[in-house]
Amino acid sequence: MKLVIFPGGGSPGNPKYASVYRLLDQEAKKFGYTFTDSSIQWPGHEIKDILTLDGALQIANDKLDELESGCDKYDILARSFGCYVALKIALDKKPKALCKIMLWGPPP
Repeated sequence: MKLVIFPGGGSPGNPKYASVYRLLDQEAKKFGYTFTDSSIQWPGHEIKDILTLDGALQIANDKLDELESGCDKYDILARSFGCYVALKIALDKKPKALCKIMLWGPPP
């Protein structure tokens, strides 16, 4: 089973957060995940862009299209801002291969 991580406002590519994503990958294996995808970066994680829900939804929709075209089941772990993105696409797309969404620190 795959685990896909929808990050918050902090980019997984930022060295400041790299150890967190390495730990998530390491610990996910203990829960039976065979693959952890922490490659998603929202527009706005780079200085030249602004983080918006619409921009993040475009990236998330592309990722879900890719995941849904395969045969594998997957879970989403959404962090902070990523919780908004995960819930919105789950409601709009109703993905078939998605088993569960875990919300970690959703904003108020």
